[in-house]
Amino acid sequence: RRMGAAKLALETGTTLQPAYIFGNSQPLSVWYDRGGRLQGLSRRLRCMLAPVWGRWGMPVPRRAALTWALGEALHVPKHELQIGTDRVEAVHRELLARIEGVYAMYAGAYGWAERDLRFV
Repeated sequence: RRMGAAKLALETGTTLQPAYIFGNSQPLSVWYDRGGRLQGLSRRLRCMLAPVWGRWGMPVPRRAALTWALGEALHVPKHELQIGTDRVEAVHRELLARIEGVYAMYAGAYGWAERDLRFV
């Protein structure tokens, strides 16, 4: 459902850079309600409605080691004609596959070999 980057790349001929940031979930903690009420409301409003906290219990990020991992760039040719959803989906699938490849290549080095990558 979230294929805006793929569509924009096809419209403009932009190169996409697959990347993953390890440790990005460490600086802030998020509270999730067990009933899923905030998640449902957040999805309807298209914005996150969950309290976050970090250092000193405030929304100030904690210090954390972040590691950026970059994959091979995905060169997307510009399409002048009407772009079909099948072409957008193909570029999107390729981008996600490359992000998964970046994660698989560097997860062990970061210490996350046992963690699976999930796109939601």
